[in-house]
Amino acid sequence: MKKLSKNLAAKIVAWILLIFFSLILSATVASCLIMVGTNAYWDGGWRLKNIVLEDLYKFDSECIYYYTAAVLSNDGQKIKNYGYKETYSKENSNIYFIVTDKDGNIIIDNGSDDPYQMKFEYTDSVLLYEERESISQMFDTYKDAMNYYSDMSMKYDVVSHGIEQIGEVGDELDVKYEVTISYSRREQKEVSVKAYLRENLVAKDRYYYCMKTLDFMINARYALIAVGVITAILCIILVVFLCVGAGRVAGVDGVKLMLVDKIPYDIYLGISALIIFFGIELSAESKNFVIFAVAFPICLIIFFSCIVTLSARAKEPKWYRNTLIYFVFKMLKRLCSFIWRGIKYVCRNLPLCWKAFIVFLLVSIIELIFLSANMSTYGLFWVIEKIVLALALIYTVVSLRKLQRAAGEMAKGDLSYRVDTSNMIWSLKKHGEDLNAICDGMSDAVQKQMKSEHMKAELITNVSHDIKTPLTSIINYTALLKKEGVNCENANDYLDVIERQANRLKKLTEDVIEASKTSTGCITVNAENTDVNVLLSQAVGEYEDKLEEKGLEVVMNFSEESPVIYADGSLTWRVFDNLFNNICKYSQEGTRVYLKTDVVGEDVIITFSNISKNSLNISSEELTERFVRGDSSRHTEGSGLGLSIAQSLIELQGGKFVLKIDGDLFKTEIIFKLNK
Repeated sequence: MKKLSKNLAAKIVAWILLIFFSLILSATVASCLIMVGTNAYWDGGWRLKNIVLEDLYKFDSECIYYYTAAVLSNDGQKIKNYGYKETYSKENSNIYFIVTDKDGNIIIDNGSDDPYQMKFEYTDSVLLYEERESISQMFDTYKDAMNYYSDMSMKYDVVSHGIEQIGEVGDELDVKYEVTISYSRREQKEVSVKAYLRENLVAKDRYYYCMKTLDFMINARYALIAVGVITAILCIILVVFLCVGAGRVAGVDGVKLMLVDKIPYDIYLGISALIIFFGIELSAESKNFVIFAVAFPICLIIFFSCIVTLSARAKEPKWYRNTLIYFVFKMLKRLCSFIWRGIKYVCRNLPLCWKAFIVFLLVSIIELIFLSANMSTYGLFWVIEKIVLALALIYTVVSLRKLQRAAGEMAKGDLSYRVDTSNMIWSLKKHGEDLNAICDGMSDAVQKQMKSEHMKAELITNVSHDIKTPLTSIINYTALLKKEGVNCENANDYLDVIERQANRLKKLTEDVIEASKTSTGCITVNAENTDVNVLLSQAVGEYEDKLEEKGLEVVMNFSEESPVIYADGSLTWRVFDNLFNNICKYSQEGTRVYLKTDVVGEDVIITFSNISKNSLNISSEELTERFVRGDSSRHTEGSGLGLSIAQSLIELQGGKFVLKIDGDLFKTEIIFKLNK
């Protein structure tokens, strides 16, 4: 079905069939409505036939009337042009008639006296026109010429006329106006018409064909209902088929709209509604079967096209944007936004003096209105207004004084001073808040600068101390080797010390470089799905010997869900390595180390907990700073960069690194998003 609906040929055939079935549906609906309206389903069509015969009868009576007028006027051309004589001959018409004057003389008849089923007669006056010769008259002025023409028009029926100007200004002859009129006068003649409709419709005229059609409709009146229902179902099926294939073309992915589908839908719908409305209105007013049979299928096809094009449009996202209403709404929104931005810009950037001027202007206009309305009322208003203005002035002066004092204190260097804006309004309050924000910003900047200077001093001191210690050892033991000789019994011990201190110096250099890379983001992250439990178990296995050497018991409480995170396994391993190294260095011997993984909502939390052998009189924030160690005496080996590097590596992967200190309990939490 879907594949067939994308075929262009199938769509064309479907539209042709839809038009065809719509025509059939229209004809059947019109027929059924006519028969329902005339009770043809209950009386066998008797009333319907009479209505049709009466309408045809009325038409023929008018034709006979004009036929008579043409005969009396001896207008053979009109008789020939309208075919009266041929149409109403005995052989061609089921109507036979006799027209007589008031004296009973026969004017015209078609010579028949067959049995009849219907009869009508009437007496009326026929209007005749006898043409007269043309006359012409000369006048001195155009006004006189027009007056003459008006008099003639009231007296006679003017067939043609002309007013011609004779002579030009400047000629020897005066300007004259020649009026030429051809006229006729009206004449009336009384006639009597008797017309009969034959009982047997032997002549194949309009009566014959209408009765044949009515007989067919009446005999098939129940079958017409079935035909109407079937064609309606077929139309619905075809519309559904077209809706399925609307906007779809074979060999093309997505939606491809036709030219008609790109017309704004509300415009398309409005035009369609107008056509349908006028079609229904025309059918209702005309009460003509043919007009209804033509107008109804057109309206039906237009209605179906609205459904099909809506189906095509709905397959595109945000299809409603292709409407005039949306466009107008969008333009109005932009206009309102532009006006609002203009108002906000004026309110924000207009100087205070101009705002005061605008307020004063508005107050002045109100004063003028009250002054022109009622003088006594204005007097009271004027007093109230001046009191309000005086209070507003006092308030403004006090607020400006607060702002002036705050600016003076800031200029003196007092960054702790704040403006009290609780009782201020509008621009004055905004100005006070801006001054307070400036003080806050400057205070933060000063504190950050002082902290930075302190950290620089600490950095130089720590780096100097950390580098100096191994270098001193290397120099001293090298001097001992030179003094005692390389063959002395302590040479190997000296070399071990030199090697250990050189490695320490190397490790310090590597940590400094790594800390620099992590802070600048120069490390490449190769993220992939990583099982936290597996990676953490591997880290425990690597440090098993060192942990046993320190007398540390590892207690693992891993999540049963085997949480998977999207992270770089190598970088995460380095973090685990740093943490386990710190645990081995700083944990109290003979204590337990707790490792835990847990899934909380969409987060995976990895927790390291251990008991410190030294008192932790330092904050968790300070521990993650560069060259800061848990032992303030700096007797343990280490650069003080491990936790800082670990934090940077975790944040580089989109995670969180949290340190918590509770007495001697040292807890580290690493938080990643769960990769489902």
